[in-house]
Amino acid sequence: MSTERHIIDPDGDVILILTLPNTAPPTGPESDTAGKVQDVKSDAAQKDEETDGEPEKDKTEAPKDSASTNLSSETPQLAPLSEVEMVVSSKHLSLASEVFKKMLGGNFREGVTLIAVKKVEIRLPDDDVDIMLLLMKIIHSRWRSISRGMDFATVRKVALLVDKYVVQESAIPAFYLWLDLLKDQEPKTLDSTIAPWLFIYWTSKLPVGFRRLTQLVERQSRGRLVKEEELPLPNSVLGQSLQIQLNWKC
Repeated sequence: MSTERHIIDPDGDVILILTLPNTAPPTGPESDTAGKVQDVKSDAAQKDEETDGEPEKDKTEAPKDSASTNLSSETPQLAPLSEVEMVVSSKHLSLASEVFKKMLGGNFREGVTLIAVKKVEIRLPDDDVDIMLLLMKIIHSRWRSISRGMDFATVRKVALLVDKYVVQESAIPAFYLWLDLLKDQEPKTLDSTIAPWLFIYWTSKLPVGFRRLTQLVERQSRGRLVKEEELPLPNSVLGQSLQIQLNWKC
């Protein structure tokens, strides 16, 4: 297992550990939990099939099959990068994020460890590595290493992570910059991108853009906008006169 490290704060006392998707060829054992579970199920099914045949013959042939499998799995190949570490500051995290503030405040295991040994590791296996790295740079004001131009898909992912960790205020300058450069892509009609745009404006606390798109929805919608997955945007923020359930796939 290889590890990549990003030092956001040289004096950081928190190490965030994220997992990269396994990009290795399917000749070796799976590294993710789901893959391991599937392998166990497959092995069990294979054993059941073997017991239905000739037991004595299967027992003698098993070592040969095992040996051939080992030979094929020993084929030289580059090990995929599996983990990424980010060295960050607990003070910055606590100031920027209500979630991290509670996590590191002392009542949770991470906080207790931080107080006791002055350093703590936090695993975030469900978060996107690139987006989290971008968010950590924003929180630590590493503006020179943040791109001025960002595509809409990336901005949408950042908004979801900002909402998850409640980092709205720290991210406002970045959203102002990115959305200003993306303003030509803002929807002019009621299409499938309206919900993501509304969510980004709401998350980034940019009232002008949010009001503009809300008015667009009020003028053109004739019912509910129903998409595939729930968007973390309360219906109440749209106003009492507009009852629309905004669901979309991220």
